[in-house]
Amino acid sequence: MHRSCDRRSYACWTALLPDLIPASHIGRASGTMATMSMLGALTGFALFGFVLSTVHAYAIYCVAVVLTIGLTCLVAREKPHREASVWSWSELFASYSLDLVAHPDFFWVFVTRTFYYMGVSLQAFVLFMLRDVQRVDDPTYCTSLLAMIGQLAAAVVAIPSGHLSDKYGRKPLVWTACGFMAITYLGYATSPSLRNVNLLGVAYGIGNGVFLSVDYALACDTLPVRPPPLLSSSRPPLRARTRVQARTTSRLCAMDHPPPCSRRHARAAMLAPPCSRRRAPCSADLCSACGSRSAAQSFESAAQGLGVWGVSAFLGSTSGPLIAAPLLAYFGWTTSPDHYSSSGYVAVNIAGALYVMCAAFFLRYVKAR
Repeated sequence: MHRSCDRRSYACWTALLPDLIPASHIGRASGTMATMSMLGALTGFALFGFVLSTVHAYAIYCVAVVLTIGLTCLVAREKPHREASVWSWSELFASYSLDLVAHPDFFWVFVTRTFYYMGVSLQAFVLFMLRDVQRVDDPTYCTSLLAMIGQLAAAVVAIPSGHLSDKYGRKPLVWTACGFMAITYLGYATSPSLRNVNLLGVAYGIGNGVFLSVDYALACDTLPVRPPPLLSSSRPPLRARTRVQARTTSRLCAMDHPPPCSRRHARAAMLAPPCSRRRAPCSADLCSACGSRSAAQSFESAAQGLGVWGVSAFLGSTSGPLIAAPLLAYFGWTTSPDHYSSSGYVAVNIAGALYVMCAAFFLRYVKAR
């Protein structure tokens, strides 16, 4: 019950941001969101792992959920839907699917995120690795400390990474994040000392922070958006325009959102109907000349797309250990039923490196920057 409500509120929360944040600032918003998530996780690890008992932890968690959700509902101003259509069961089932042929970029982002979270999920084995390979006296304490180190490193790099993604694109930063993650898992596979494990935890935090700062922005860039129709006119639009009309179209569109209505869109502008002289849709919808999104565009289907996008994290977090656990049992078998050899953890960590490498590989099929 708790998990269902948690996932439902998370899906609605992520769907709010595309309506409230200009498209040109979505990378900064994604970086800020990642930083807040990391700081929240860091605070949770510090309080629940070292200060509070279980009873107090649940009480504080309930208070935090009520306060943050209440604050979000109070501050976020949505546009009311005065003509909401009546839902049906067929529409509900159809929301679990998207047209992957029409939106291949979104599909490959989904695949990339799934493999990335398959790699992240193998952090669950670090506790047992510290117990069986590094042989620390208190593996639970060391795991909590390692998690805090990683969360702090992620929080430091998240906001700068979001700014960089707005300037240079999302894909280079995702590749950088996957590189840091692969280095971390390959380092774990060498059975390092506890000091080196903590250093690798910093590398893991940097990679995770960079990825999370652009993860949401990349999803918003590739959302399968259904633009609202253009205003109807008294006469049907002509398929061919004169050069004078094309220049007029470009100027009208440029008044609302100058780039990317440039010379490389001239041909599209000649074939498309001009923006309405009433100036209605250009300020919020797709440019009729170039098809690009303006900064104030409202993502009509963002909720459904981000809901499907969110499934990739749960799918990856579930399937990653399902594959790695048999590897640990097979390669790390010992006579003791509660302990495994270092060979098993080598196999698990190599699997983690392969997961994130697959995420980086499949990202190459995404045409968005």
